[in-house]
Amino acid sequence: MVALSSPGAVIAIVIASAGVACATRASSRPSGWLRRSRTASRSNSVLSSPAVHHALRLRCGDDLVNALAGYCARQRLSSASITTCVGSLSALRLRLAGACEFLELREPLEIVSLVGTISECGKGFHLHAAVSRADGSVVGGHIKGAATVATTAEVILAALPALTFSREARGGGSAYARIVDETTGYLELVIRKAWGARWS
Repeated sequence: MVALSSPGAVIAIVIASAGVACATRASSRPSGWLRRSRTASRSNSVLSSPAVHHALRLRCGDDLVNALAGYCARQRLSSASITTCVGSLSALRLRLAGACEFLELREPLEIVSLVGTISECGKGFHLHAAVSRADGSVVGGHIKGAATVATTAEVILAALPALTFSREARGGGSAYARIVDETTGYLELVIRKAWGARWS
């Protein structure tokens, strides 16, 4: 795997009342800048962070998810998102929308899209992929298991140093309290400002 990084623009993340997080328009701000909207209510606040973009090239035989998680662990990235990815896979396991079963693909696949978030230095991740098959049809879903690179995977990863992403919260001592969203039943993304980050 080859990797380089570069500082970038500020990414604002909106935490909506329904608990959905989405990215808004980026703007240029000094490094370490973080703000909360003054007009935001408790259920609709904005957290922002400068983005440091990491360019990675994964090689034939690499596992996409393990490689990204391992890179975030080595670089100690507590919050990151996939900006873009192009490449190919030889194997992929997906959970389709609304389904309990998994789709196992072992064939030539072109990566059409890869999106998601990586939290807690690679310990948590939520990745979706869309891939095209030899006949041009496209299938997509939640990556759950193998995602083996066929020839290459060129990934741009945006690290957000002023924020922390998690899907677990520290309880007393060394115990962990799992945060399950009562409306979805899943461990949903929790977004907080990073320790030491400045509020405006």
